[in-house]
Amino acid sequence: MQNGASFGVEIFDRDKAIQFVDYHWNLSTMLKQSREVGFRMLALAELPDAPGDNPRGAPGLCFEFDKA
Repeated sequence: MQNGASFGVEIFDRDKAIQFVDYHWNLSTMLKQSREVGFRMLALAELPDAPGDNPRGAPGLCFEFDKA
């Protein structure tokens, strides 16, 4: 997928669903953009997969930034 490419997302639970458009940016581009606007990455954690045999796409990443 190209940087900046849009794609549809649906998030749902038992009661409701929401749909929205998101945009793809690879990790290198996101970190470069963060530095360009003055953010400094303090930490990066990869969230564990959901239990069971039903993987839900790419691993979740949690970033911690502060304003440099």
